[in-house]
Amino acid sequence: LPIVATRFIVPVAMTGPKFVGIFGQIPASKQAQCVCDAGGNGLYIPQIKALIKSGLRMALCDATTNQYVVCGAGSYKTGSKDQSGKPLSVGVLLKLECNPNNNKYRITVRAHHLDVAKAVQTILMNQLKGIDFAPGGAQGVAGPYDGGPSGL
Repeated sequence: LPIVATRFIVPVAMTGPKFVGIFGQIPASKQAQCVCDAGGNGLYIPQIKALIKSGLRMALCDATTNQYVVCGAGSYKTGSKDQSGKPLSVGVLLKLECNPNNNKYRITVRAHHLDVAKAVQTILMNQLKGIDFAPGGAQGVAGPYDGGPSGL
């Protein structure tokens, strides 16, 4: 039974300054980054935020005043336990920069484990690549990738 990694993410609410601080503390060696085409007929920030919140299950963070930068925070829950028997979790932070001038996205994901960062980055890239978020667009009303509520 295939299941995506974001199924195990729970949202973590945090203020913008806290997001910026933690994002800066996670080394670039634990970062996954890519640039992809937005496709469709433009960037629709409310729909993109809904995808991150409902599809990826991350809390939105107001880490910047730039309307074209969307930030999210979550905790990836593993099945492993630490020495005291508590479940282990991996913090994951997402920064999505939307460029309306060239219709592209830059996705940057930092996590305390590189594999988690890569998985979230790949899932988001696949969701954003070539999707028309315009109301009534070709895939604008398509369901989420994992069968969960889309919020779109």
